[in-house]
Amino acid sequence: MLRFDNRVALLDLRSDNFLNTLVQLGGYCTIGQAKRLGLADSDTRTLAHLRIFEENGFLRRVSSYPVVYQTTKSATRLLGADRRARRSHSEKTVLNRLLAVDFYLDATQWVAEFVFGHEMKIALLTKQGCPLPTIPERRGRPYLWDEFFLKVGDGSTTIAQIDDQQRGTFSQAKNLAIRFSDVTKFLPKHSQLYMVTGSAVRDRSYGYVLKHPDMQRVHECCGIPVKTYLIEPSVKSFAATDPSINPSVEQTTARRHRHRPGGWSPHLVRI
Repeated sequence: MLRFDNRVALLDLRSDNFLNTLVQLGGYCTIGQAKRLGLADSDTRTLAHLRIFEENGFLRRVSSYPVVYQTTKSATRLLGADRRARRSHSEKTVLNRLLAVDFYLDATQWVAEFVFGHEMKIALLTKQGCPLPTIPERRGRPYLWDEFFLKVGDGSTTIAQIDDQQRGTFSQAKNLAIRFSDVTKFLPKHSQLYMVTGSAVRDRSYGYVLKHPDMQRVHECCGIPVKTYLIEPSVKSFAATDPSINPSVEQTTARRHRHRPGGWSPHLVRI
């Protein structure tokens, strides 16, 4: 394999933008999503580009049906930081990250600009008058890695979190509202605080949760109430790639199946 510097030199602007965006969105995409992200104008050409990235170590295939690619350490190095986009994840986490790409593609139709950089998110809030101490923190420092920030064309700001189906709807909605309770008081008119989900069942659950008296009391202290944003996921299930073909991927899945009669078989996961 070529040295990293030589491989980077092979990237054109479109490829560089694609990989950077993919890392910021969590590191996973399907062929269809890659096409919609502007990698190429047809499925065939998109797949050809993805295979070139794979051959040069920027992507690896983690799913056989549908085909899903994940960014590698080489791709995260383009950003100068490891955004956890190259690490192995559970199947449900992969589906969540694919949903994040769906949300990005959906939200770009709003006439909105995504603000990805952590420092840029902080700057966006402080420019809108948010005192630094009001910004959500972890271990005494601002922490905004888990949410998506959008500057909408009408001047408002949208803060969105992808629903984690492995966690309860009440705890996630309440935590989002509490974390940004002070921040939302400084956001422009028409700003939104969203929980993004790809499940109609989860959306209904959030509907009940957001009407709960405890959540209503939380909203009284919050400048903007939490709302749900339901989108149709492009991927609802996938079969993990056989680790004998790609041993660096889904090792935990392989361990889970190694004692089954007949050896390892692809594991179908549904959203």
